[in-house]
Order: sequence, then C-alpha cells, then structure tokens
Amino acid sequence: MDQLSVYIIGLVVLIPIFIMSIVLMTGRGSSLVAGYNTMSAEEQKKWDEKALCRFLGKLLFLFTLFIGLAMVASAHDRDGVFGVFTTMAMAELIGGVIYANKSRRFRQK
Repeated sequence: MDQLSVYIIGLVVLIPIFIMSIVLMTGRGSSLVAGYNTMSAEEQKKWDEKALCRFLGKLLFLFTLFIGLAMVASAHDRDGVFGVFTTMAMAELIGGVIYANKSRRFRQK
C-alpha cells in the first residue's frame, strides 16, 4: 500500500477517536463509555463520572498518539517500529481498562 493511502485510512480512523478523547477529557461523554452507560442509575451513582471520563479521554488520546506513530512507521516501511507502537497502544489500552475497573479511584467516596 502506498504512503498516501496509509495516511488517508489512518486519519479516517484516528480523527473520530481523537474527537472522542477530547469530549471525554472535558468530563462529558459518559454515554461513550462501554459498560458505564449500560449500568442502572443507582449503580452509576457509585462511580465518579467526571474522573472516569477524564481518565478514559487521556487513555484514548495516548492510544491515538501511539497508533498515529505506528501509521507513520508503516507508511515508511519500518515494520519493527510499527510493531513497537502497536504493542504499546494495546498494552496501554488493556492496562488502562483494567485499572479503571479495579481501582477505587473512580468510586464515589
């Protein structure tokens, strides 16, 4: 695949994710958080919605950064670097989701 098509496909995917990260970093957009938006109202009251949204917004921002760097590496045929950034993105997402679910940080006091 040529460089231009890699960049176009990457931007089509990354721009909406970047916009979602901005919405979440403002403390809004809890409807974008899978699992949270399906909880009952009484269960949602146990969570600090703004802190959770801000954390997940930062998580998505880092994901966008890592995948963007992987996209650039892929366009320039740097497969080793592509693998490193892709692995970092996946590890960051998996670790962040586990932290958000297991940590007491996002529970109401």
